[in-house]
Amino acid sequence: MIDIRDFPQDKETRVMTLPECYGVKRTARFSGICLFISYALSLGAYFIGEFTSLHLYLDMTFITVDTICAYLFMTRPSPELAYKLTLVFMMGTGALICLAMILGSI
Repeated sequence: MIDIRDFPQDKETRVMTLPECYGVKRTARFSGICLFISYALSLGAYFIGEFTSLHLYLDMTFITVDTICAYLFMTRPSPELAYKLTLVFMMGTGALICLAMILGSI
């Protein structure tokens, strides 16, 4: 998403990023696929017995919020939306999954 957020500047400087090579829509789909893989892995960590049920509750919140954001991003990718969602992913849900891993391992 960060590459799409900076896409207008990258076009001016000719920096080769994923959106420059593959286009904004393909890059957004690729980001969505990677996010869905990360959700499956975070659930897998719970189901193999690494974390307690608290992890599952926080993880489900993480997955729900991120799935909505990923869907929005994949259907309407734009630098403005990428900027807003980067804040959500990096700070909001990133902190949530870290909290889930810490509290879920206690």
